[in-house]
Amino acid sequence: MVMSEVMVTLRGWHLALAHAELQALLPTMTVTSTPSKRWYAVEGPMSVEGIERALEPAANVESILSHATIVEWNGSYEGVMDIFQTSLQQDINGTVSTYTWRHGKKIDGCSLSSLSKMCGGALVDFGNNIDLEQADQTFGLCSDAASSCILAGWFVGSTPSAFGAERRQATERPFFKPVSLDPRLARTAINIACGPISTNIVLDPMTGTGGFIIEASLSKRNGVGLDHNSAMIEGAQSNLKWAHDGEDSPTCVLLRGDATALGTFLPQHYHGHIAGIVLDPPYGRNSQGSYQPLELLEKTLMSAKDVLAKTAGMVLILPIHPMTVFEESGFHHDEIKPLHGTFSEVQRMLSVCGWTIEAMFTERVHKSLTRLVVHAKFVLLN
Repeated sequence: MVMSEVMVTLRGWHLALAHAELQALLPTMTVTSTPSKRWYAVEGPMSVEGIERALEPAANVESILSHATIVEWNGSYEGVMDIFQTSLQQDINGTVSTYTWRHGKKIDGCSLSSLSKMCGGALVDFGNNIDLEQADQTFGLCSDAASSCILAGWFVGSTPSAFGAERRQATERPFFKPVSLDPRLARTAINIACGPISTNIVLDPMTGTGGFIIEASLSKRNGVGLDHNSAMIEGAQSNLKWAHDGEDSPTCVLLRGDATALGTFLPQHYHGHIAGIVLDPPYGRNSQGSYQPLELLEKTLMSAKDVLAKTAGMVLILPIHPMTVFEESGFHHDEIKPLHGTFSEVQRMLSVCGWTIEAMFTERVHKSLTRLVVHAKFVLLN
């Protein structure tokens, strides 16, 4: 059995990146794994309301539950209900209801519907009024087939929902180029690079069609995107307005500029206030300019030192030859084969520019291409 004041459930897209995003958005909290790979206990100085606000920009948080309990299914409804009593018996303001969902297949011999009815009966016994249409507070029950466990607790905010990025897919935008990032990965990268939302700024120095800046703006972050090509800036601006239903972004701007001279092209009030860099450099037919890919990256990151906050983070996304998509860390560096150069050269470039690698993840694009997602932290150089 696991009990926690706050439990967070994750969507199932890429659990390693989802976990990294959760930790990045809650840096002052202790995030502890549970028997289910999609459930995490959260403890620390923040209030439940503070946790909810901090996780609003998350791409991978499915739900937040308070007064939560996890129990392994042992075939006894009565035994499970005995354990759930603490979660059920809370001071509730207003009407209540129950909600069930599951991760994976059904647990053999366990009916969430039956458990939901039993929980509803217990809530009535505790003096609560049921409202199945529009309850003030909802008690959730989730099963996880892989761990044979059941999670129960009170929803903080809404019941589980998808990230809702289908309408924002690159192919739906007015200005589209191939190999654009999925909005989930773009949003996740921003959150890992920048951490909690603050007055500081997310920087995309090679913005292309503006996917990163769209997600930064929709999550209410301050952001700036640069591109040396005026046609790309014009197209990215049309995408950004489209994402805001024809209105200008209230928090983000797009500028024509040179990524290798950020100190020159970024206005002075940005200097020292860049919380994080997100980089999905153009390669192949999308690449422009006279620099080789790693040379362009090195010049960009060297110029970034003029504008970064001292605690800046970065997520760098590189195309690599196909390899296994790792949901958890554990692959060896010699397995990584970038499309351009070697991984040793990438490591050297990052080190020279003042970055230390915190974590790496892989994401499959198609059968002949994988993405390497590198999370790095800025280290002040003498």
